Amino acid sequence: MSHSATNATVVEVSTARAAVRGSGGQAIVETALILPVLLIVLIASFDGARALLAGSVIQSAAQAGAQYGALSSSNAADASGIASTVRAEVVLPQATGTNPTVTSSTGTDAQGETQLTVSATYTMTALLPYPGLPSTFTITRRAVVQVQR
Repeated sequence: MSHSATNATVVEVSTARAAVRGSGGQAIVETALILPVLLIVLIASFDGARALLAGSVIQSAAQAGAQYGALSSSNAADASGIASTVRAEVVLPQATGTNPTVTSSTGTDAQGETQLTVSATYTMTALLPYPGLPSTFTITRRAVVQVQR
């Protein structure tokens, strides 16, 4: 083996070692740059899932309140009973005695039947403050039923 071939092999080996040494630092820098972005996306997906769950729970609670009010005209006029029924159905972390807010009203449809409308509005706070978005979100669901005579 000639002297120049040996030098070429030494240069190739030392270049390969330098490339391996340099890539470790580059991977750490890339990870440090992308990890915060991935964490924010992950937490934002949790907030989205929480909002979907809250919407489903609030819809179910509004329907429960409407079913209570639909039992009779006296129940349809019992706003506090309807609100209590709705709040009893809401099992969410930020639910309180005033969250969700509940409104109910009666009206008459085209056939002259009494209808009850129950609206439930739930306010939830995001896990993180997102730039350009509000930190609290309001979710409103409504149920309309015919009141039994």
